[in-house]
Amino acid sequence: MIENNIKDTAGGFLNFLIQSLVAMANDPANKRYYLPIFLKDLKVDGDKTLVPYVTEINMGGIESIKSQVSETLCNAAWASLEGYDGAHAFTVPVINISSVSINGLNNALISSYRVYPANAQMQYAVVFSAKMNAYPDLGDLTFDPAKFYFDVTCQSDDNLHKEDIHSDGNFKGSVGKANFNGVLLISLNDDLTTTVTVPESYAPEGSGTMAGLSIVFAEGDGLVVTDITLEGDDPLKEPNEEAINQAFSNDDTLKKIEVLFNESINKQSVRETLASGMQGKLNDLINDLK
Repeated sequence: MIENNIKDTAGGFLNFLIQSLVAMANDPANKRYYLPIFLKDLKVDGDKTLVPYVTEINMGGIESIKSQVSETLCNAAWASLEGYDGAHAFTVPVINISSVSINGLNNALISSYRVYPANAQMQYAVVFSAKMNAYPDLGDLTFDPAKFYFDVTCQSDDNLHKEDIHSDGNFKGSVGKANFNGVLLISLNDDLTTTVTVPESYAPEGSGTMAGLSIVFAEGDGLVVTDITLEGDDPLKEPNEEAINQAFSNDDTLKKIEVLFNESINKQSVRETLASGMQGKLNDLINDLK
């Protein structure tokens, strides 16, 4: 879907450039401008790849899993104390993903875009959306490998017993459907070159504020966590695995992963990398047209 409400000559030229670039970016035969190749070649923070993208997600405590998950663990811990059947309390579980490799960020096809009129700084905004998992011959969007750690404290009401439960493990995550959304602010220079930036946020006319870069998981067909395994030989390994499976199947947990993952994707170094790459492609296209 293409939307264009640009009336001035410069804006019309920019719209022509974007329309041409999108057509080539979505063409697997065009190795120079094909979007999956462009994204795979990007480097973030100097020498780190965008595909796969390695980061960490510090989630902290998740209140909504406290009762079910902590009770599973604490009941098992208390059962291991022979003869003790007193009351106990538990803390909000803390989950952090200490390292996650996110694959498939380049498996994207631009499905829509809109060019907005220039602002006071003479920057045109291009708001785009790309469908993830678009090509069957490219890897889908997955979190693999992903390392996590999990902490909860069980405390007896008489304060005589306390258990600090810590688990380290690995999981895999798969994403059914998602869209990669973003904003490019583009200036057309007098020498027929472009300057491109990706803002931290942008508010299109008539719409709410959106992040400069984000991946939106489809509701009901988004992130699914599977293959959870714990490291070490913990005597409470079985209830730990049950509790952690409960935690990772909770909607609030998955939503928090999505939110924090997008904060990582929208950080300045990623935005600058994408902006620089897009600026280069637009300027290459202009040179081709000269």
